[in-house]
Parts: sequence; structure tokens; C-alpha cells
Amino acid sequence: MPNEFRDAALTRLRAAGQRVTKGRESLIAVLAATDHPLTLPEILAASPGLAQSSAYRNLTALEQAEVVRRVNGAD
Repeated sequence: MPNEFRDAALTRLRAAGQRVTKGRESLIAVLAATDHPLTLPEILAASPGLAQSSAYRNLTALEQAEVVRRVNGAD
């Protein structure tokens, strides 16, 4: 499944006119390796080389490309 998710995510990014960058690929790999929603701290812990500002920016791009959905918690 991770490769299917990765391939679908990259296809959607390109279709949305978004660039495929190392940061986005790293983020996609982290998301593909789990079966539940992740918080930003969990994402950053799983990908230590990814800066917080970059993670936010890349998550926004993935959301716009309909690769991920934002889930708002109670807090």
C-alpha cells in the first residue's frame, strides 16, 4: 500500500500543478507508513530533517492536491 499511496500522491501533486520536492516526498513517505492520522509533532519526529515551517507548507500543498485531509482535534 505505501507504494500505491506514494504513486497516487505524486500523480495528484503533478495534476494540481505542484512540484514534487524532497520535502514533499519525505512527508508522503511518513504518511504512507501509517494507518492513522498524525499530528504535526508525530510527523516531525518521524522525519527529523523536515523543518516545521516546511512541513506546514508541504501539508498545505498536499491538502490542495487532495492527497491528505485536515482533521481538526478537540484541542
